Order: sequence, then structure tokens, then C-alpha cells
Amino acid sequence: MGSRRLVLAIVTLTLTIPLSAEKTHSGGPVEPTAGQWRTWTISSGKDYRVLPPPTPDETRAELRAMADLIGQNTEDTNAQIAYWDAGSPAYRWMDLISNRLLAGTPTSAFPHRVYTYVSMAMYDATVAAWESKYFYNRARPSELDHNLPTAVDVPDSPSYPSEHAAAAWAAAEVLAALLPSEAQSFRDMADQAGRSRVLAGVQYPSDVEAGAALGRKVAEQVIARAKTDGSDSTLVGVPPSGPCYWKGSTPANFTGQYFRPLLMTSAAHSMPRRRQTAPRRQRWTNWRRFAIPPADRRRSRRTIRRSTGRVPKG
Repeated sequence: MGSRRLVLAIVTLTLTIPLSAEKTHSGGPVEPTAGQWRTWTISSGKDYRVLPPPTPDETRAELRAMADLIGQNTEDTNAQIAYWDAGSPAYRWMDLISNRLLAGTPTSAFPHRVYTYVSMAMYDATVAAWESKYFYNRARPSELDHNLPTAVDVPDSPSYPSEHAAAAWAAAEVLAALLPSEAQSFRDMADQAGRSRVLAGVQYPSDVEAGAALGRKVAEQVIARAKTDGSDSTLVGVPPSGPCYWKGSTPANFTGQYFRPLLMTSAAHSMPRRRQTAPRRQRWTNWRRFAIPPADRRRSRRTIRRSTGRVPKG
């Protein structure tokens, strides 16, 4: 139950907090302090600040290339843009994991780890991306070229780096580590997610490249943390046997007790403590403690004598 609540908390943060980044022109810049939010795995967003964006001359060259590229958009291209713009940068990736589980598609021995580490990676990558965004404050493409068509609403936030690319590559690399046989398909999806922002006219190719590099860098730290969580532990000892004990050869989640918690100090951190029972002599009524008037003590003694055969002292 505790692990489910943790997963739910992380997923909620991942899906709702970056969602506000997609609002446009709501009376001010979107989440200017997002880069200061506390991260799960990386030290801070500032410590993962990306390199400076291209020069003005390089930016103008990118704008010309974007105009030519966007002019070739097709219905399939627009469908891809709409698909990746359906929600926050994390939305499609969490939806991917949920759909796999609902369809019964194998998603590692511990699906909750997939949810947890993918969402952690996307969250941290998003925080780091927003720290760099407001540090460099690069204008959106359509702010410099008003004739550049845009397929989606232009976010009221800096362009560099791309938070969609950062979240996508963070998710893809973690998924590739957890499900290595499908690594290339996840990376192809990440590439498509980042590219969709260029084709939509809201970010430069260099924004996407920097975001992708940031996402991969964050993913490295999350993957390293996942490798030390104890999920690869093996069965230690022999399960007890006898009447009333479970019988079987493949106990489910038996090694879960060896996992390293993300928030608690140990797996037994929230284990209920055994109730302390008072010594036998302290269980009987203490007249002074309950301040029973002297006139009522005789009647109370008779009541206790009838039910227990014992007479309390005091």
C-alpha cells in the first residue's frame, strides 16, 4: 500500500505540475520559479543547466530552416503534433505505461518501479529544463519571425531548452534500461516527441537538441539510483513450513522486503509497533488514579469481586 501511494504521489506531481507549463498568455510568464523546485534524484535544476543557446546569427539561420520545414507539413505531421501536444510533456509517457499494464503487456517483474523511475526522471528533467529556460530567456521562434506559422498555442515561456524533449528522452532512456528489448522503439518515440515541437513552430531544433541531452543526463542518474534499490535481491533463507504457513515455490514479491525505500529510512519505517501491555498488577483499578469518591469504593469493590473474584487494593 505504501509503495502504491508513493507511485501515485510521484505520478500526480509529474502529470499536474508540468501541465501548467502549457498554458498560454495567462497574465504573465509560466512558472518562472519552476527551476527552483526540489528534485527527486539530481542535486538541483541549476546543477544541470544546459550550455548557452546559439548566437543571434545561428538563430536566424534556424528560423529560415524552420520555415522551409514547416511548409512541408502533411496531415500525418499535424496528427503527430496534436498527439504530443495533448497534455503535459509527461502525459503520453505515463499513458504508455498504463496502457501496457491494462493490456497485459510484460512491463518488468515490478511494474511499480517503471512508473516510479520514469516519472522521477521526467519530473527532474522538467525542473532542470525550466531552470535553464529562465536563465537564458530565449525568445520563441514566432516572437522573432511573426510570419512563422504555428500549429499549437505558443506557451508564454522561454524557448530554450525544450521541456518536451527533456521529458521524452528522460522517459525513453529509463524505459530502455528497464525494458532493454524495446529500447529503440522508446528512443524513436522520444525523437518524434521533440521533433513535433519544431514542426509545430514553437521551438528551435537547437532547443530540442539541448533538451534531449539534458533528459539523457538526468536519466543516467535515475538509472544509477534504480540499480541500487535492491530490486535484484534474491531469496535469502528458507521460508517457514508447517501448518497454516503458505505453501508454494514462487512467492510473489518476497524480495520486496529487501528494496531500498525512496522516502522512508527503512522498509520497517512505518511498521506498526507491538502494543505494550501493562504489568498484571497495574491492570486493576487504581482508586487514586481515577479519583473515585470513598463512598463509591465499597460498591465498586463488590462489582469487581463478582466479575473477577479479586478485590483491588488501594
